[in-house]
Amino acid sequence: MKKSIECLYCGNEKNIDEMSLEHAIPQFMGGAYAPEKFKLSNVCIKCNNILGLYVDAGYAKSWMVSMGLAESARKYMTSYQSNGLPLRCLGRVEIDGVIKPDDYIIEYWIGPSGESIFWVRFDDLRMETFMGGNPTDKRNKKSVAYYFPVNTTSENQIFGMRSFHQGMGKKNKVRKVLCAQVADENGVILDPKYFGFTTPEESDIVNERLLFNAINSGDFLRLSFKLHTGFDKRFISKLGLGVGYSIFKEQMNDRLKLFQRGIWPKQDDSEVGISGSSTLNMLKGDEIASFPGYPGAISICIINDSRVWMMCVTIDEQLPFVIELCDGSAIAEGINREEGYQLLLFPYLQKCIETSFPEVIAHRHGYVLNPLLTEIDAIRDAATKFGFKLKMKID
Repeated sequence: MKKSIECLYCGNEKNIDEMSLEHAIPQFMGGAYAPEKFKLSNVCIKCNNILGLYVDAGYAKSWMVSMGLAESARKYMTSYQSNGLPLRCLGRVEIDGVIKPDDYIIEYWIGPSGESIFWVRFDDLRMETFMGGNPTDKRNKKSVAYYFPVNTTSENQIFGMRSFHQGMGKKNKVRKVLCAQVADENGVILDPKYFGFTTPEESDIVNERLLFNAINSGDFLRLSFKLHTGFDKRFISKLGLGVGYSIFKEQMNDRLKLFQRGIWPKQDDSEVGISGSSTLNMLKGDEIASFPGYPGAISICIINDSRVWMMCVTIDEQLPFVIELCDGSAIAEGINREEGYQLLLFPYLQKCIETSFPEVIAHRHGYVLNPLLTEIDAIRDAATKFGFKLKMKID
């Protein structure tokens, strides 16, 4: 019986009890709903944990990607009974007088109907490009989020609060302060705890007034965020290796070390990893961005140009990147060399569709309709109509 196995991501021999289940496609992309073949058993616990925190989160929580994922979810929200929508972070703000520790910052977020949220949190300098900061700080460090509702329908108010609580989490050390009074139909002011908020502290009273004045004056709108130009490079290598190995297995072996160098680059490596093009490079050509994508979907498209198999990934027809996977002669079970393979993931709907690039093109042009995509299109149309309700204001 084999007692050790080589970790796919780091290449080190590990004991069986040091291995864990890994989603080749991260959960923020809908990996939990991807086909079984994208579940890996040859990834060590150390890689799983470290890469999840620094590489997956570094990509998902970058400003552009986090906004893209939030917009994708919005395109499939069809009722107030749907899951809450992701909050959108517009960046950091500086507001004079706000009571907070010196090593804390203020981030400005908006809810599904335009609710204003000011999150005062610790600034981990290692993760200053992460919207929301270090994911573990939510659980380990105290912070406070000030929630300012908007004048809208009661349904929107309730849905906005649900999205806020979902985004901030229930078991985290985030104090949630409701910056408004809510009354019942008889005009009786309700306790904020009724809606899941905490009782304001003395400092919160001061901060609420300062933040309210900032909203009214618009002075806080000098937003900023930080972006590392190579924010996606390790993630591209990791996703390429995970997805490529899931499909091509040992046919990836001749490039294995290059992928691993891309995932775990050394400081003196100027050119590492597999050939491809990063998100910022691809954004220079807008026409390329939407071609292999689908509205509101995470699209993973794998095609063969005879020389190599390559993978192109888009989020809501935007933010593309491309990476070579393996030699073009490689054979994949169930995948036609001429048509390739396309996986469309819809995390908000908890769905995925396996298809091919030509099938998607044929469907979008109305030549040959795919019944599964037709169902998705109907949901998106309903979401577009419902979206107007989220924007309703009451004077």
